Amino acid sequence: MDKTVLLDYIDHSLHLPLGEKPGPVVTISREFGCPGKPVAERLVSALQESDHEKWRMFDREAVNMAARELNIPVEMVENTIRKGNQGILRDFMISFSREYIPEDLTIKKKYAAIVMSVAAQGHAVILGRGGEVLTRTMERSVHFRLIAPPDWRIEQIKKDYNRNADEARKMMDAIDRERVYLREFYRGEKLTDYDYDVVFNTAHINVDTIVQAMLSIIRNRNIL
Repeated sequence: MDKTVLLDYIDHSLHLPLGEKPGPVVTISREFGCPGKPVAERLVSALQESDHEKWRMFDREAVNMAARELNIPVEMVENTIRKGNQGILRDFMISFSREYIPEDLTIKKKYAAIVMSVAAQGHAVILGRGGEVLTRTMERSVHFRLIAPPDWRIEQIKKDYNRNADEARKMMDAIDRERVYLREFYRGEKLTDYDYDVVFNTAHINVDTIVQAMLSIIRNRNIL
């Protein structure tokens, strides 16, 4: 897979004339087992009260939109952006369908374009899905990351997904690997904590405190 082609595509798309500065957009990256969705949902509510604008949270929406526009199953988009290939589903569709089946790079381009379009329209909180990599050059953007020690996350996964400790650890390791792949594919290199504006340890800071801290940082950055 030619990462240079995709990165050039992303860079070009970000600099298309939009009539005004794109954003504001907030991205939240998280390790699996951290409370990403509760933080994102409460942040959207807090931003709407503070900014008096209609903010939206985007999680799976970009995946669903890419699937609709390409006329392929959602699972095919998920596999491509998280695991690097469409898996056996592509082979199955090629065998039994006369419809055009897009290549992996086409799917990744479409997905990236949708995420950037959402971010450019502004007032969006993007949860995961490589949002921080795809929007990091936007001036009106803030990027957060949620982390926690593995043992703490395993306990959360056990409760949230009704798994035993061994199952929870395997689930955590697999999903963390998929998320790393997605971010590093679009970036073209490994990410570090320096790629985020602020990193929160959710084992020591509760959701409400994190949201209030995020809101304060967003205001101080003057992106609203």
